[in-house]
Amino acid sequence: VTRPGRPGINLEEEPPAVRMNDQLGGILTWKLRGEDALRESGVPYTIIRPCALTEEPGDQALVFEQGDNIRGKVSREDVAQLCIELLEQPQACNLTFEVKEDSNGSLPTDWGNRLAQLK
Repeated sequence: VTRPGRPGINLEEEPPAVRMNDQLGGILTWKLRGEDALRESGVPYTIIRPCALTEEPGDQALVFEQGDNIRGKVSREDVAQLCIELLEQPQACNLTFEVKEDSNGSLPTDWGNRLAQLK
C-alpha cells in the first residue's frame, strides 16, 4: 500500500494494483489511510497485507516481511487460517506485515517466535 508514491519505483515491475493505483481510484492510497487511522485510534490491531490472493488449497508455508516490498501469492485459505492463529497470539498485537507463500519453507509450529521477528 505504500509503493504507489515511492520515488524511483519501476511500475513495469509492480503488481497490477500498484501500476494502476490512480486508475483504480487510489485504492492503495485509501487502504494506507485506513491503516493509519486504525494505528492512530489506540485500538489494538493486526494488519495483514497478503500478496496476490489465490483460490489454491492452503497448508503452505508462509513468509512474513515488513516494508511493503514482497511480491508473490498466497491462498485465501492460508490467510484465513493465519487470522485464526493470530487471534491467540499476543505478539501479533499492533503489527503490520506482508505475507506470501514460501515454496521452500515449512509450516510454522511456533507462531510466537515467527512474530517476534517482526517490529
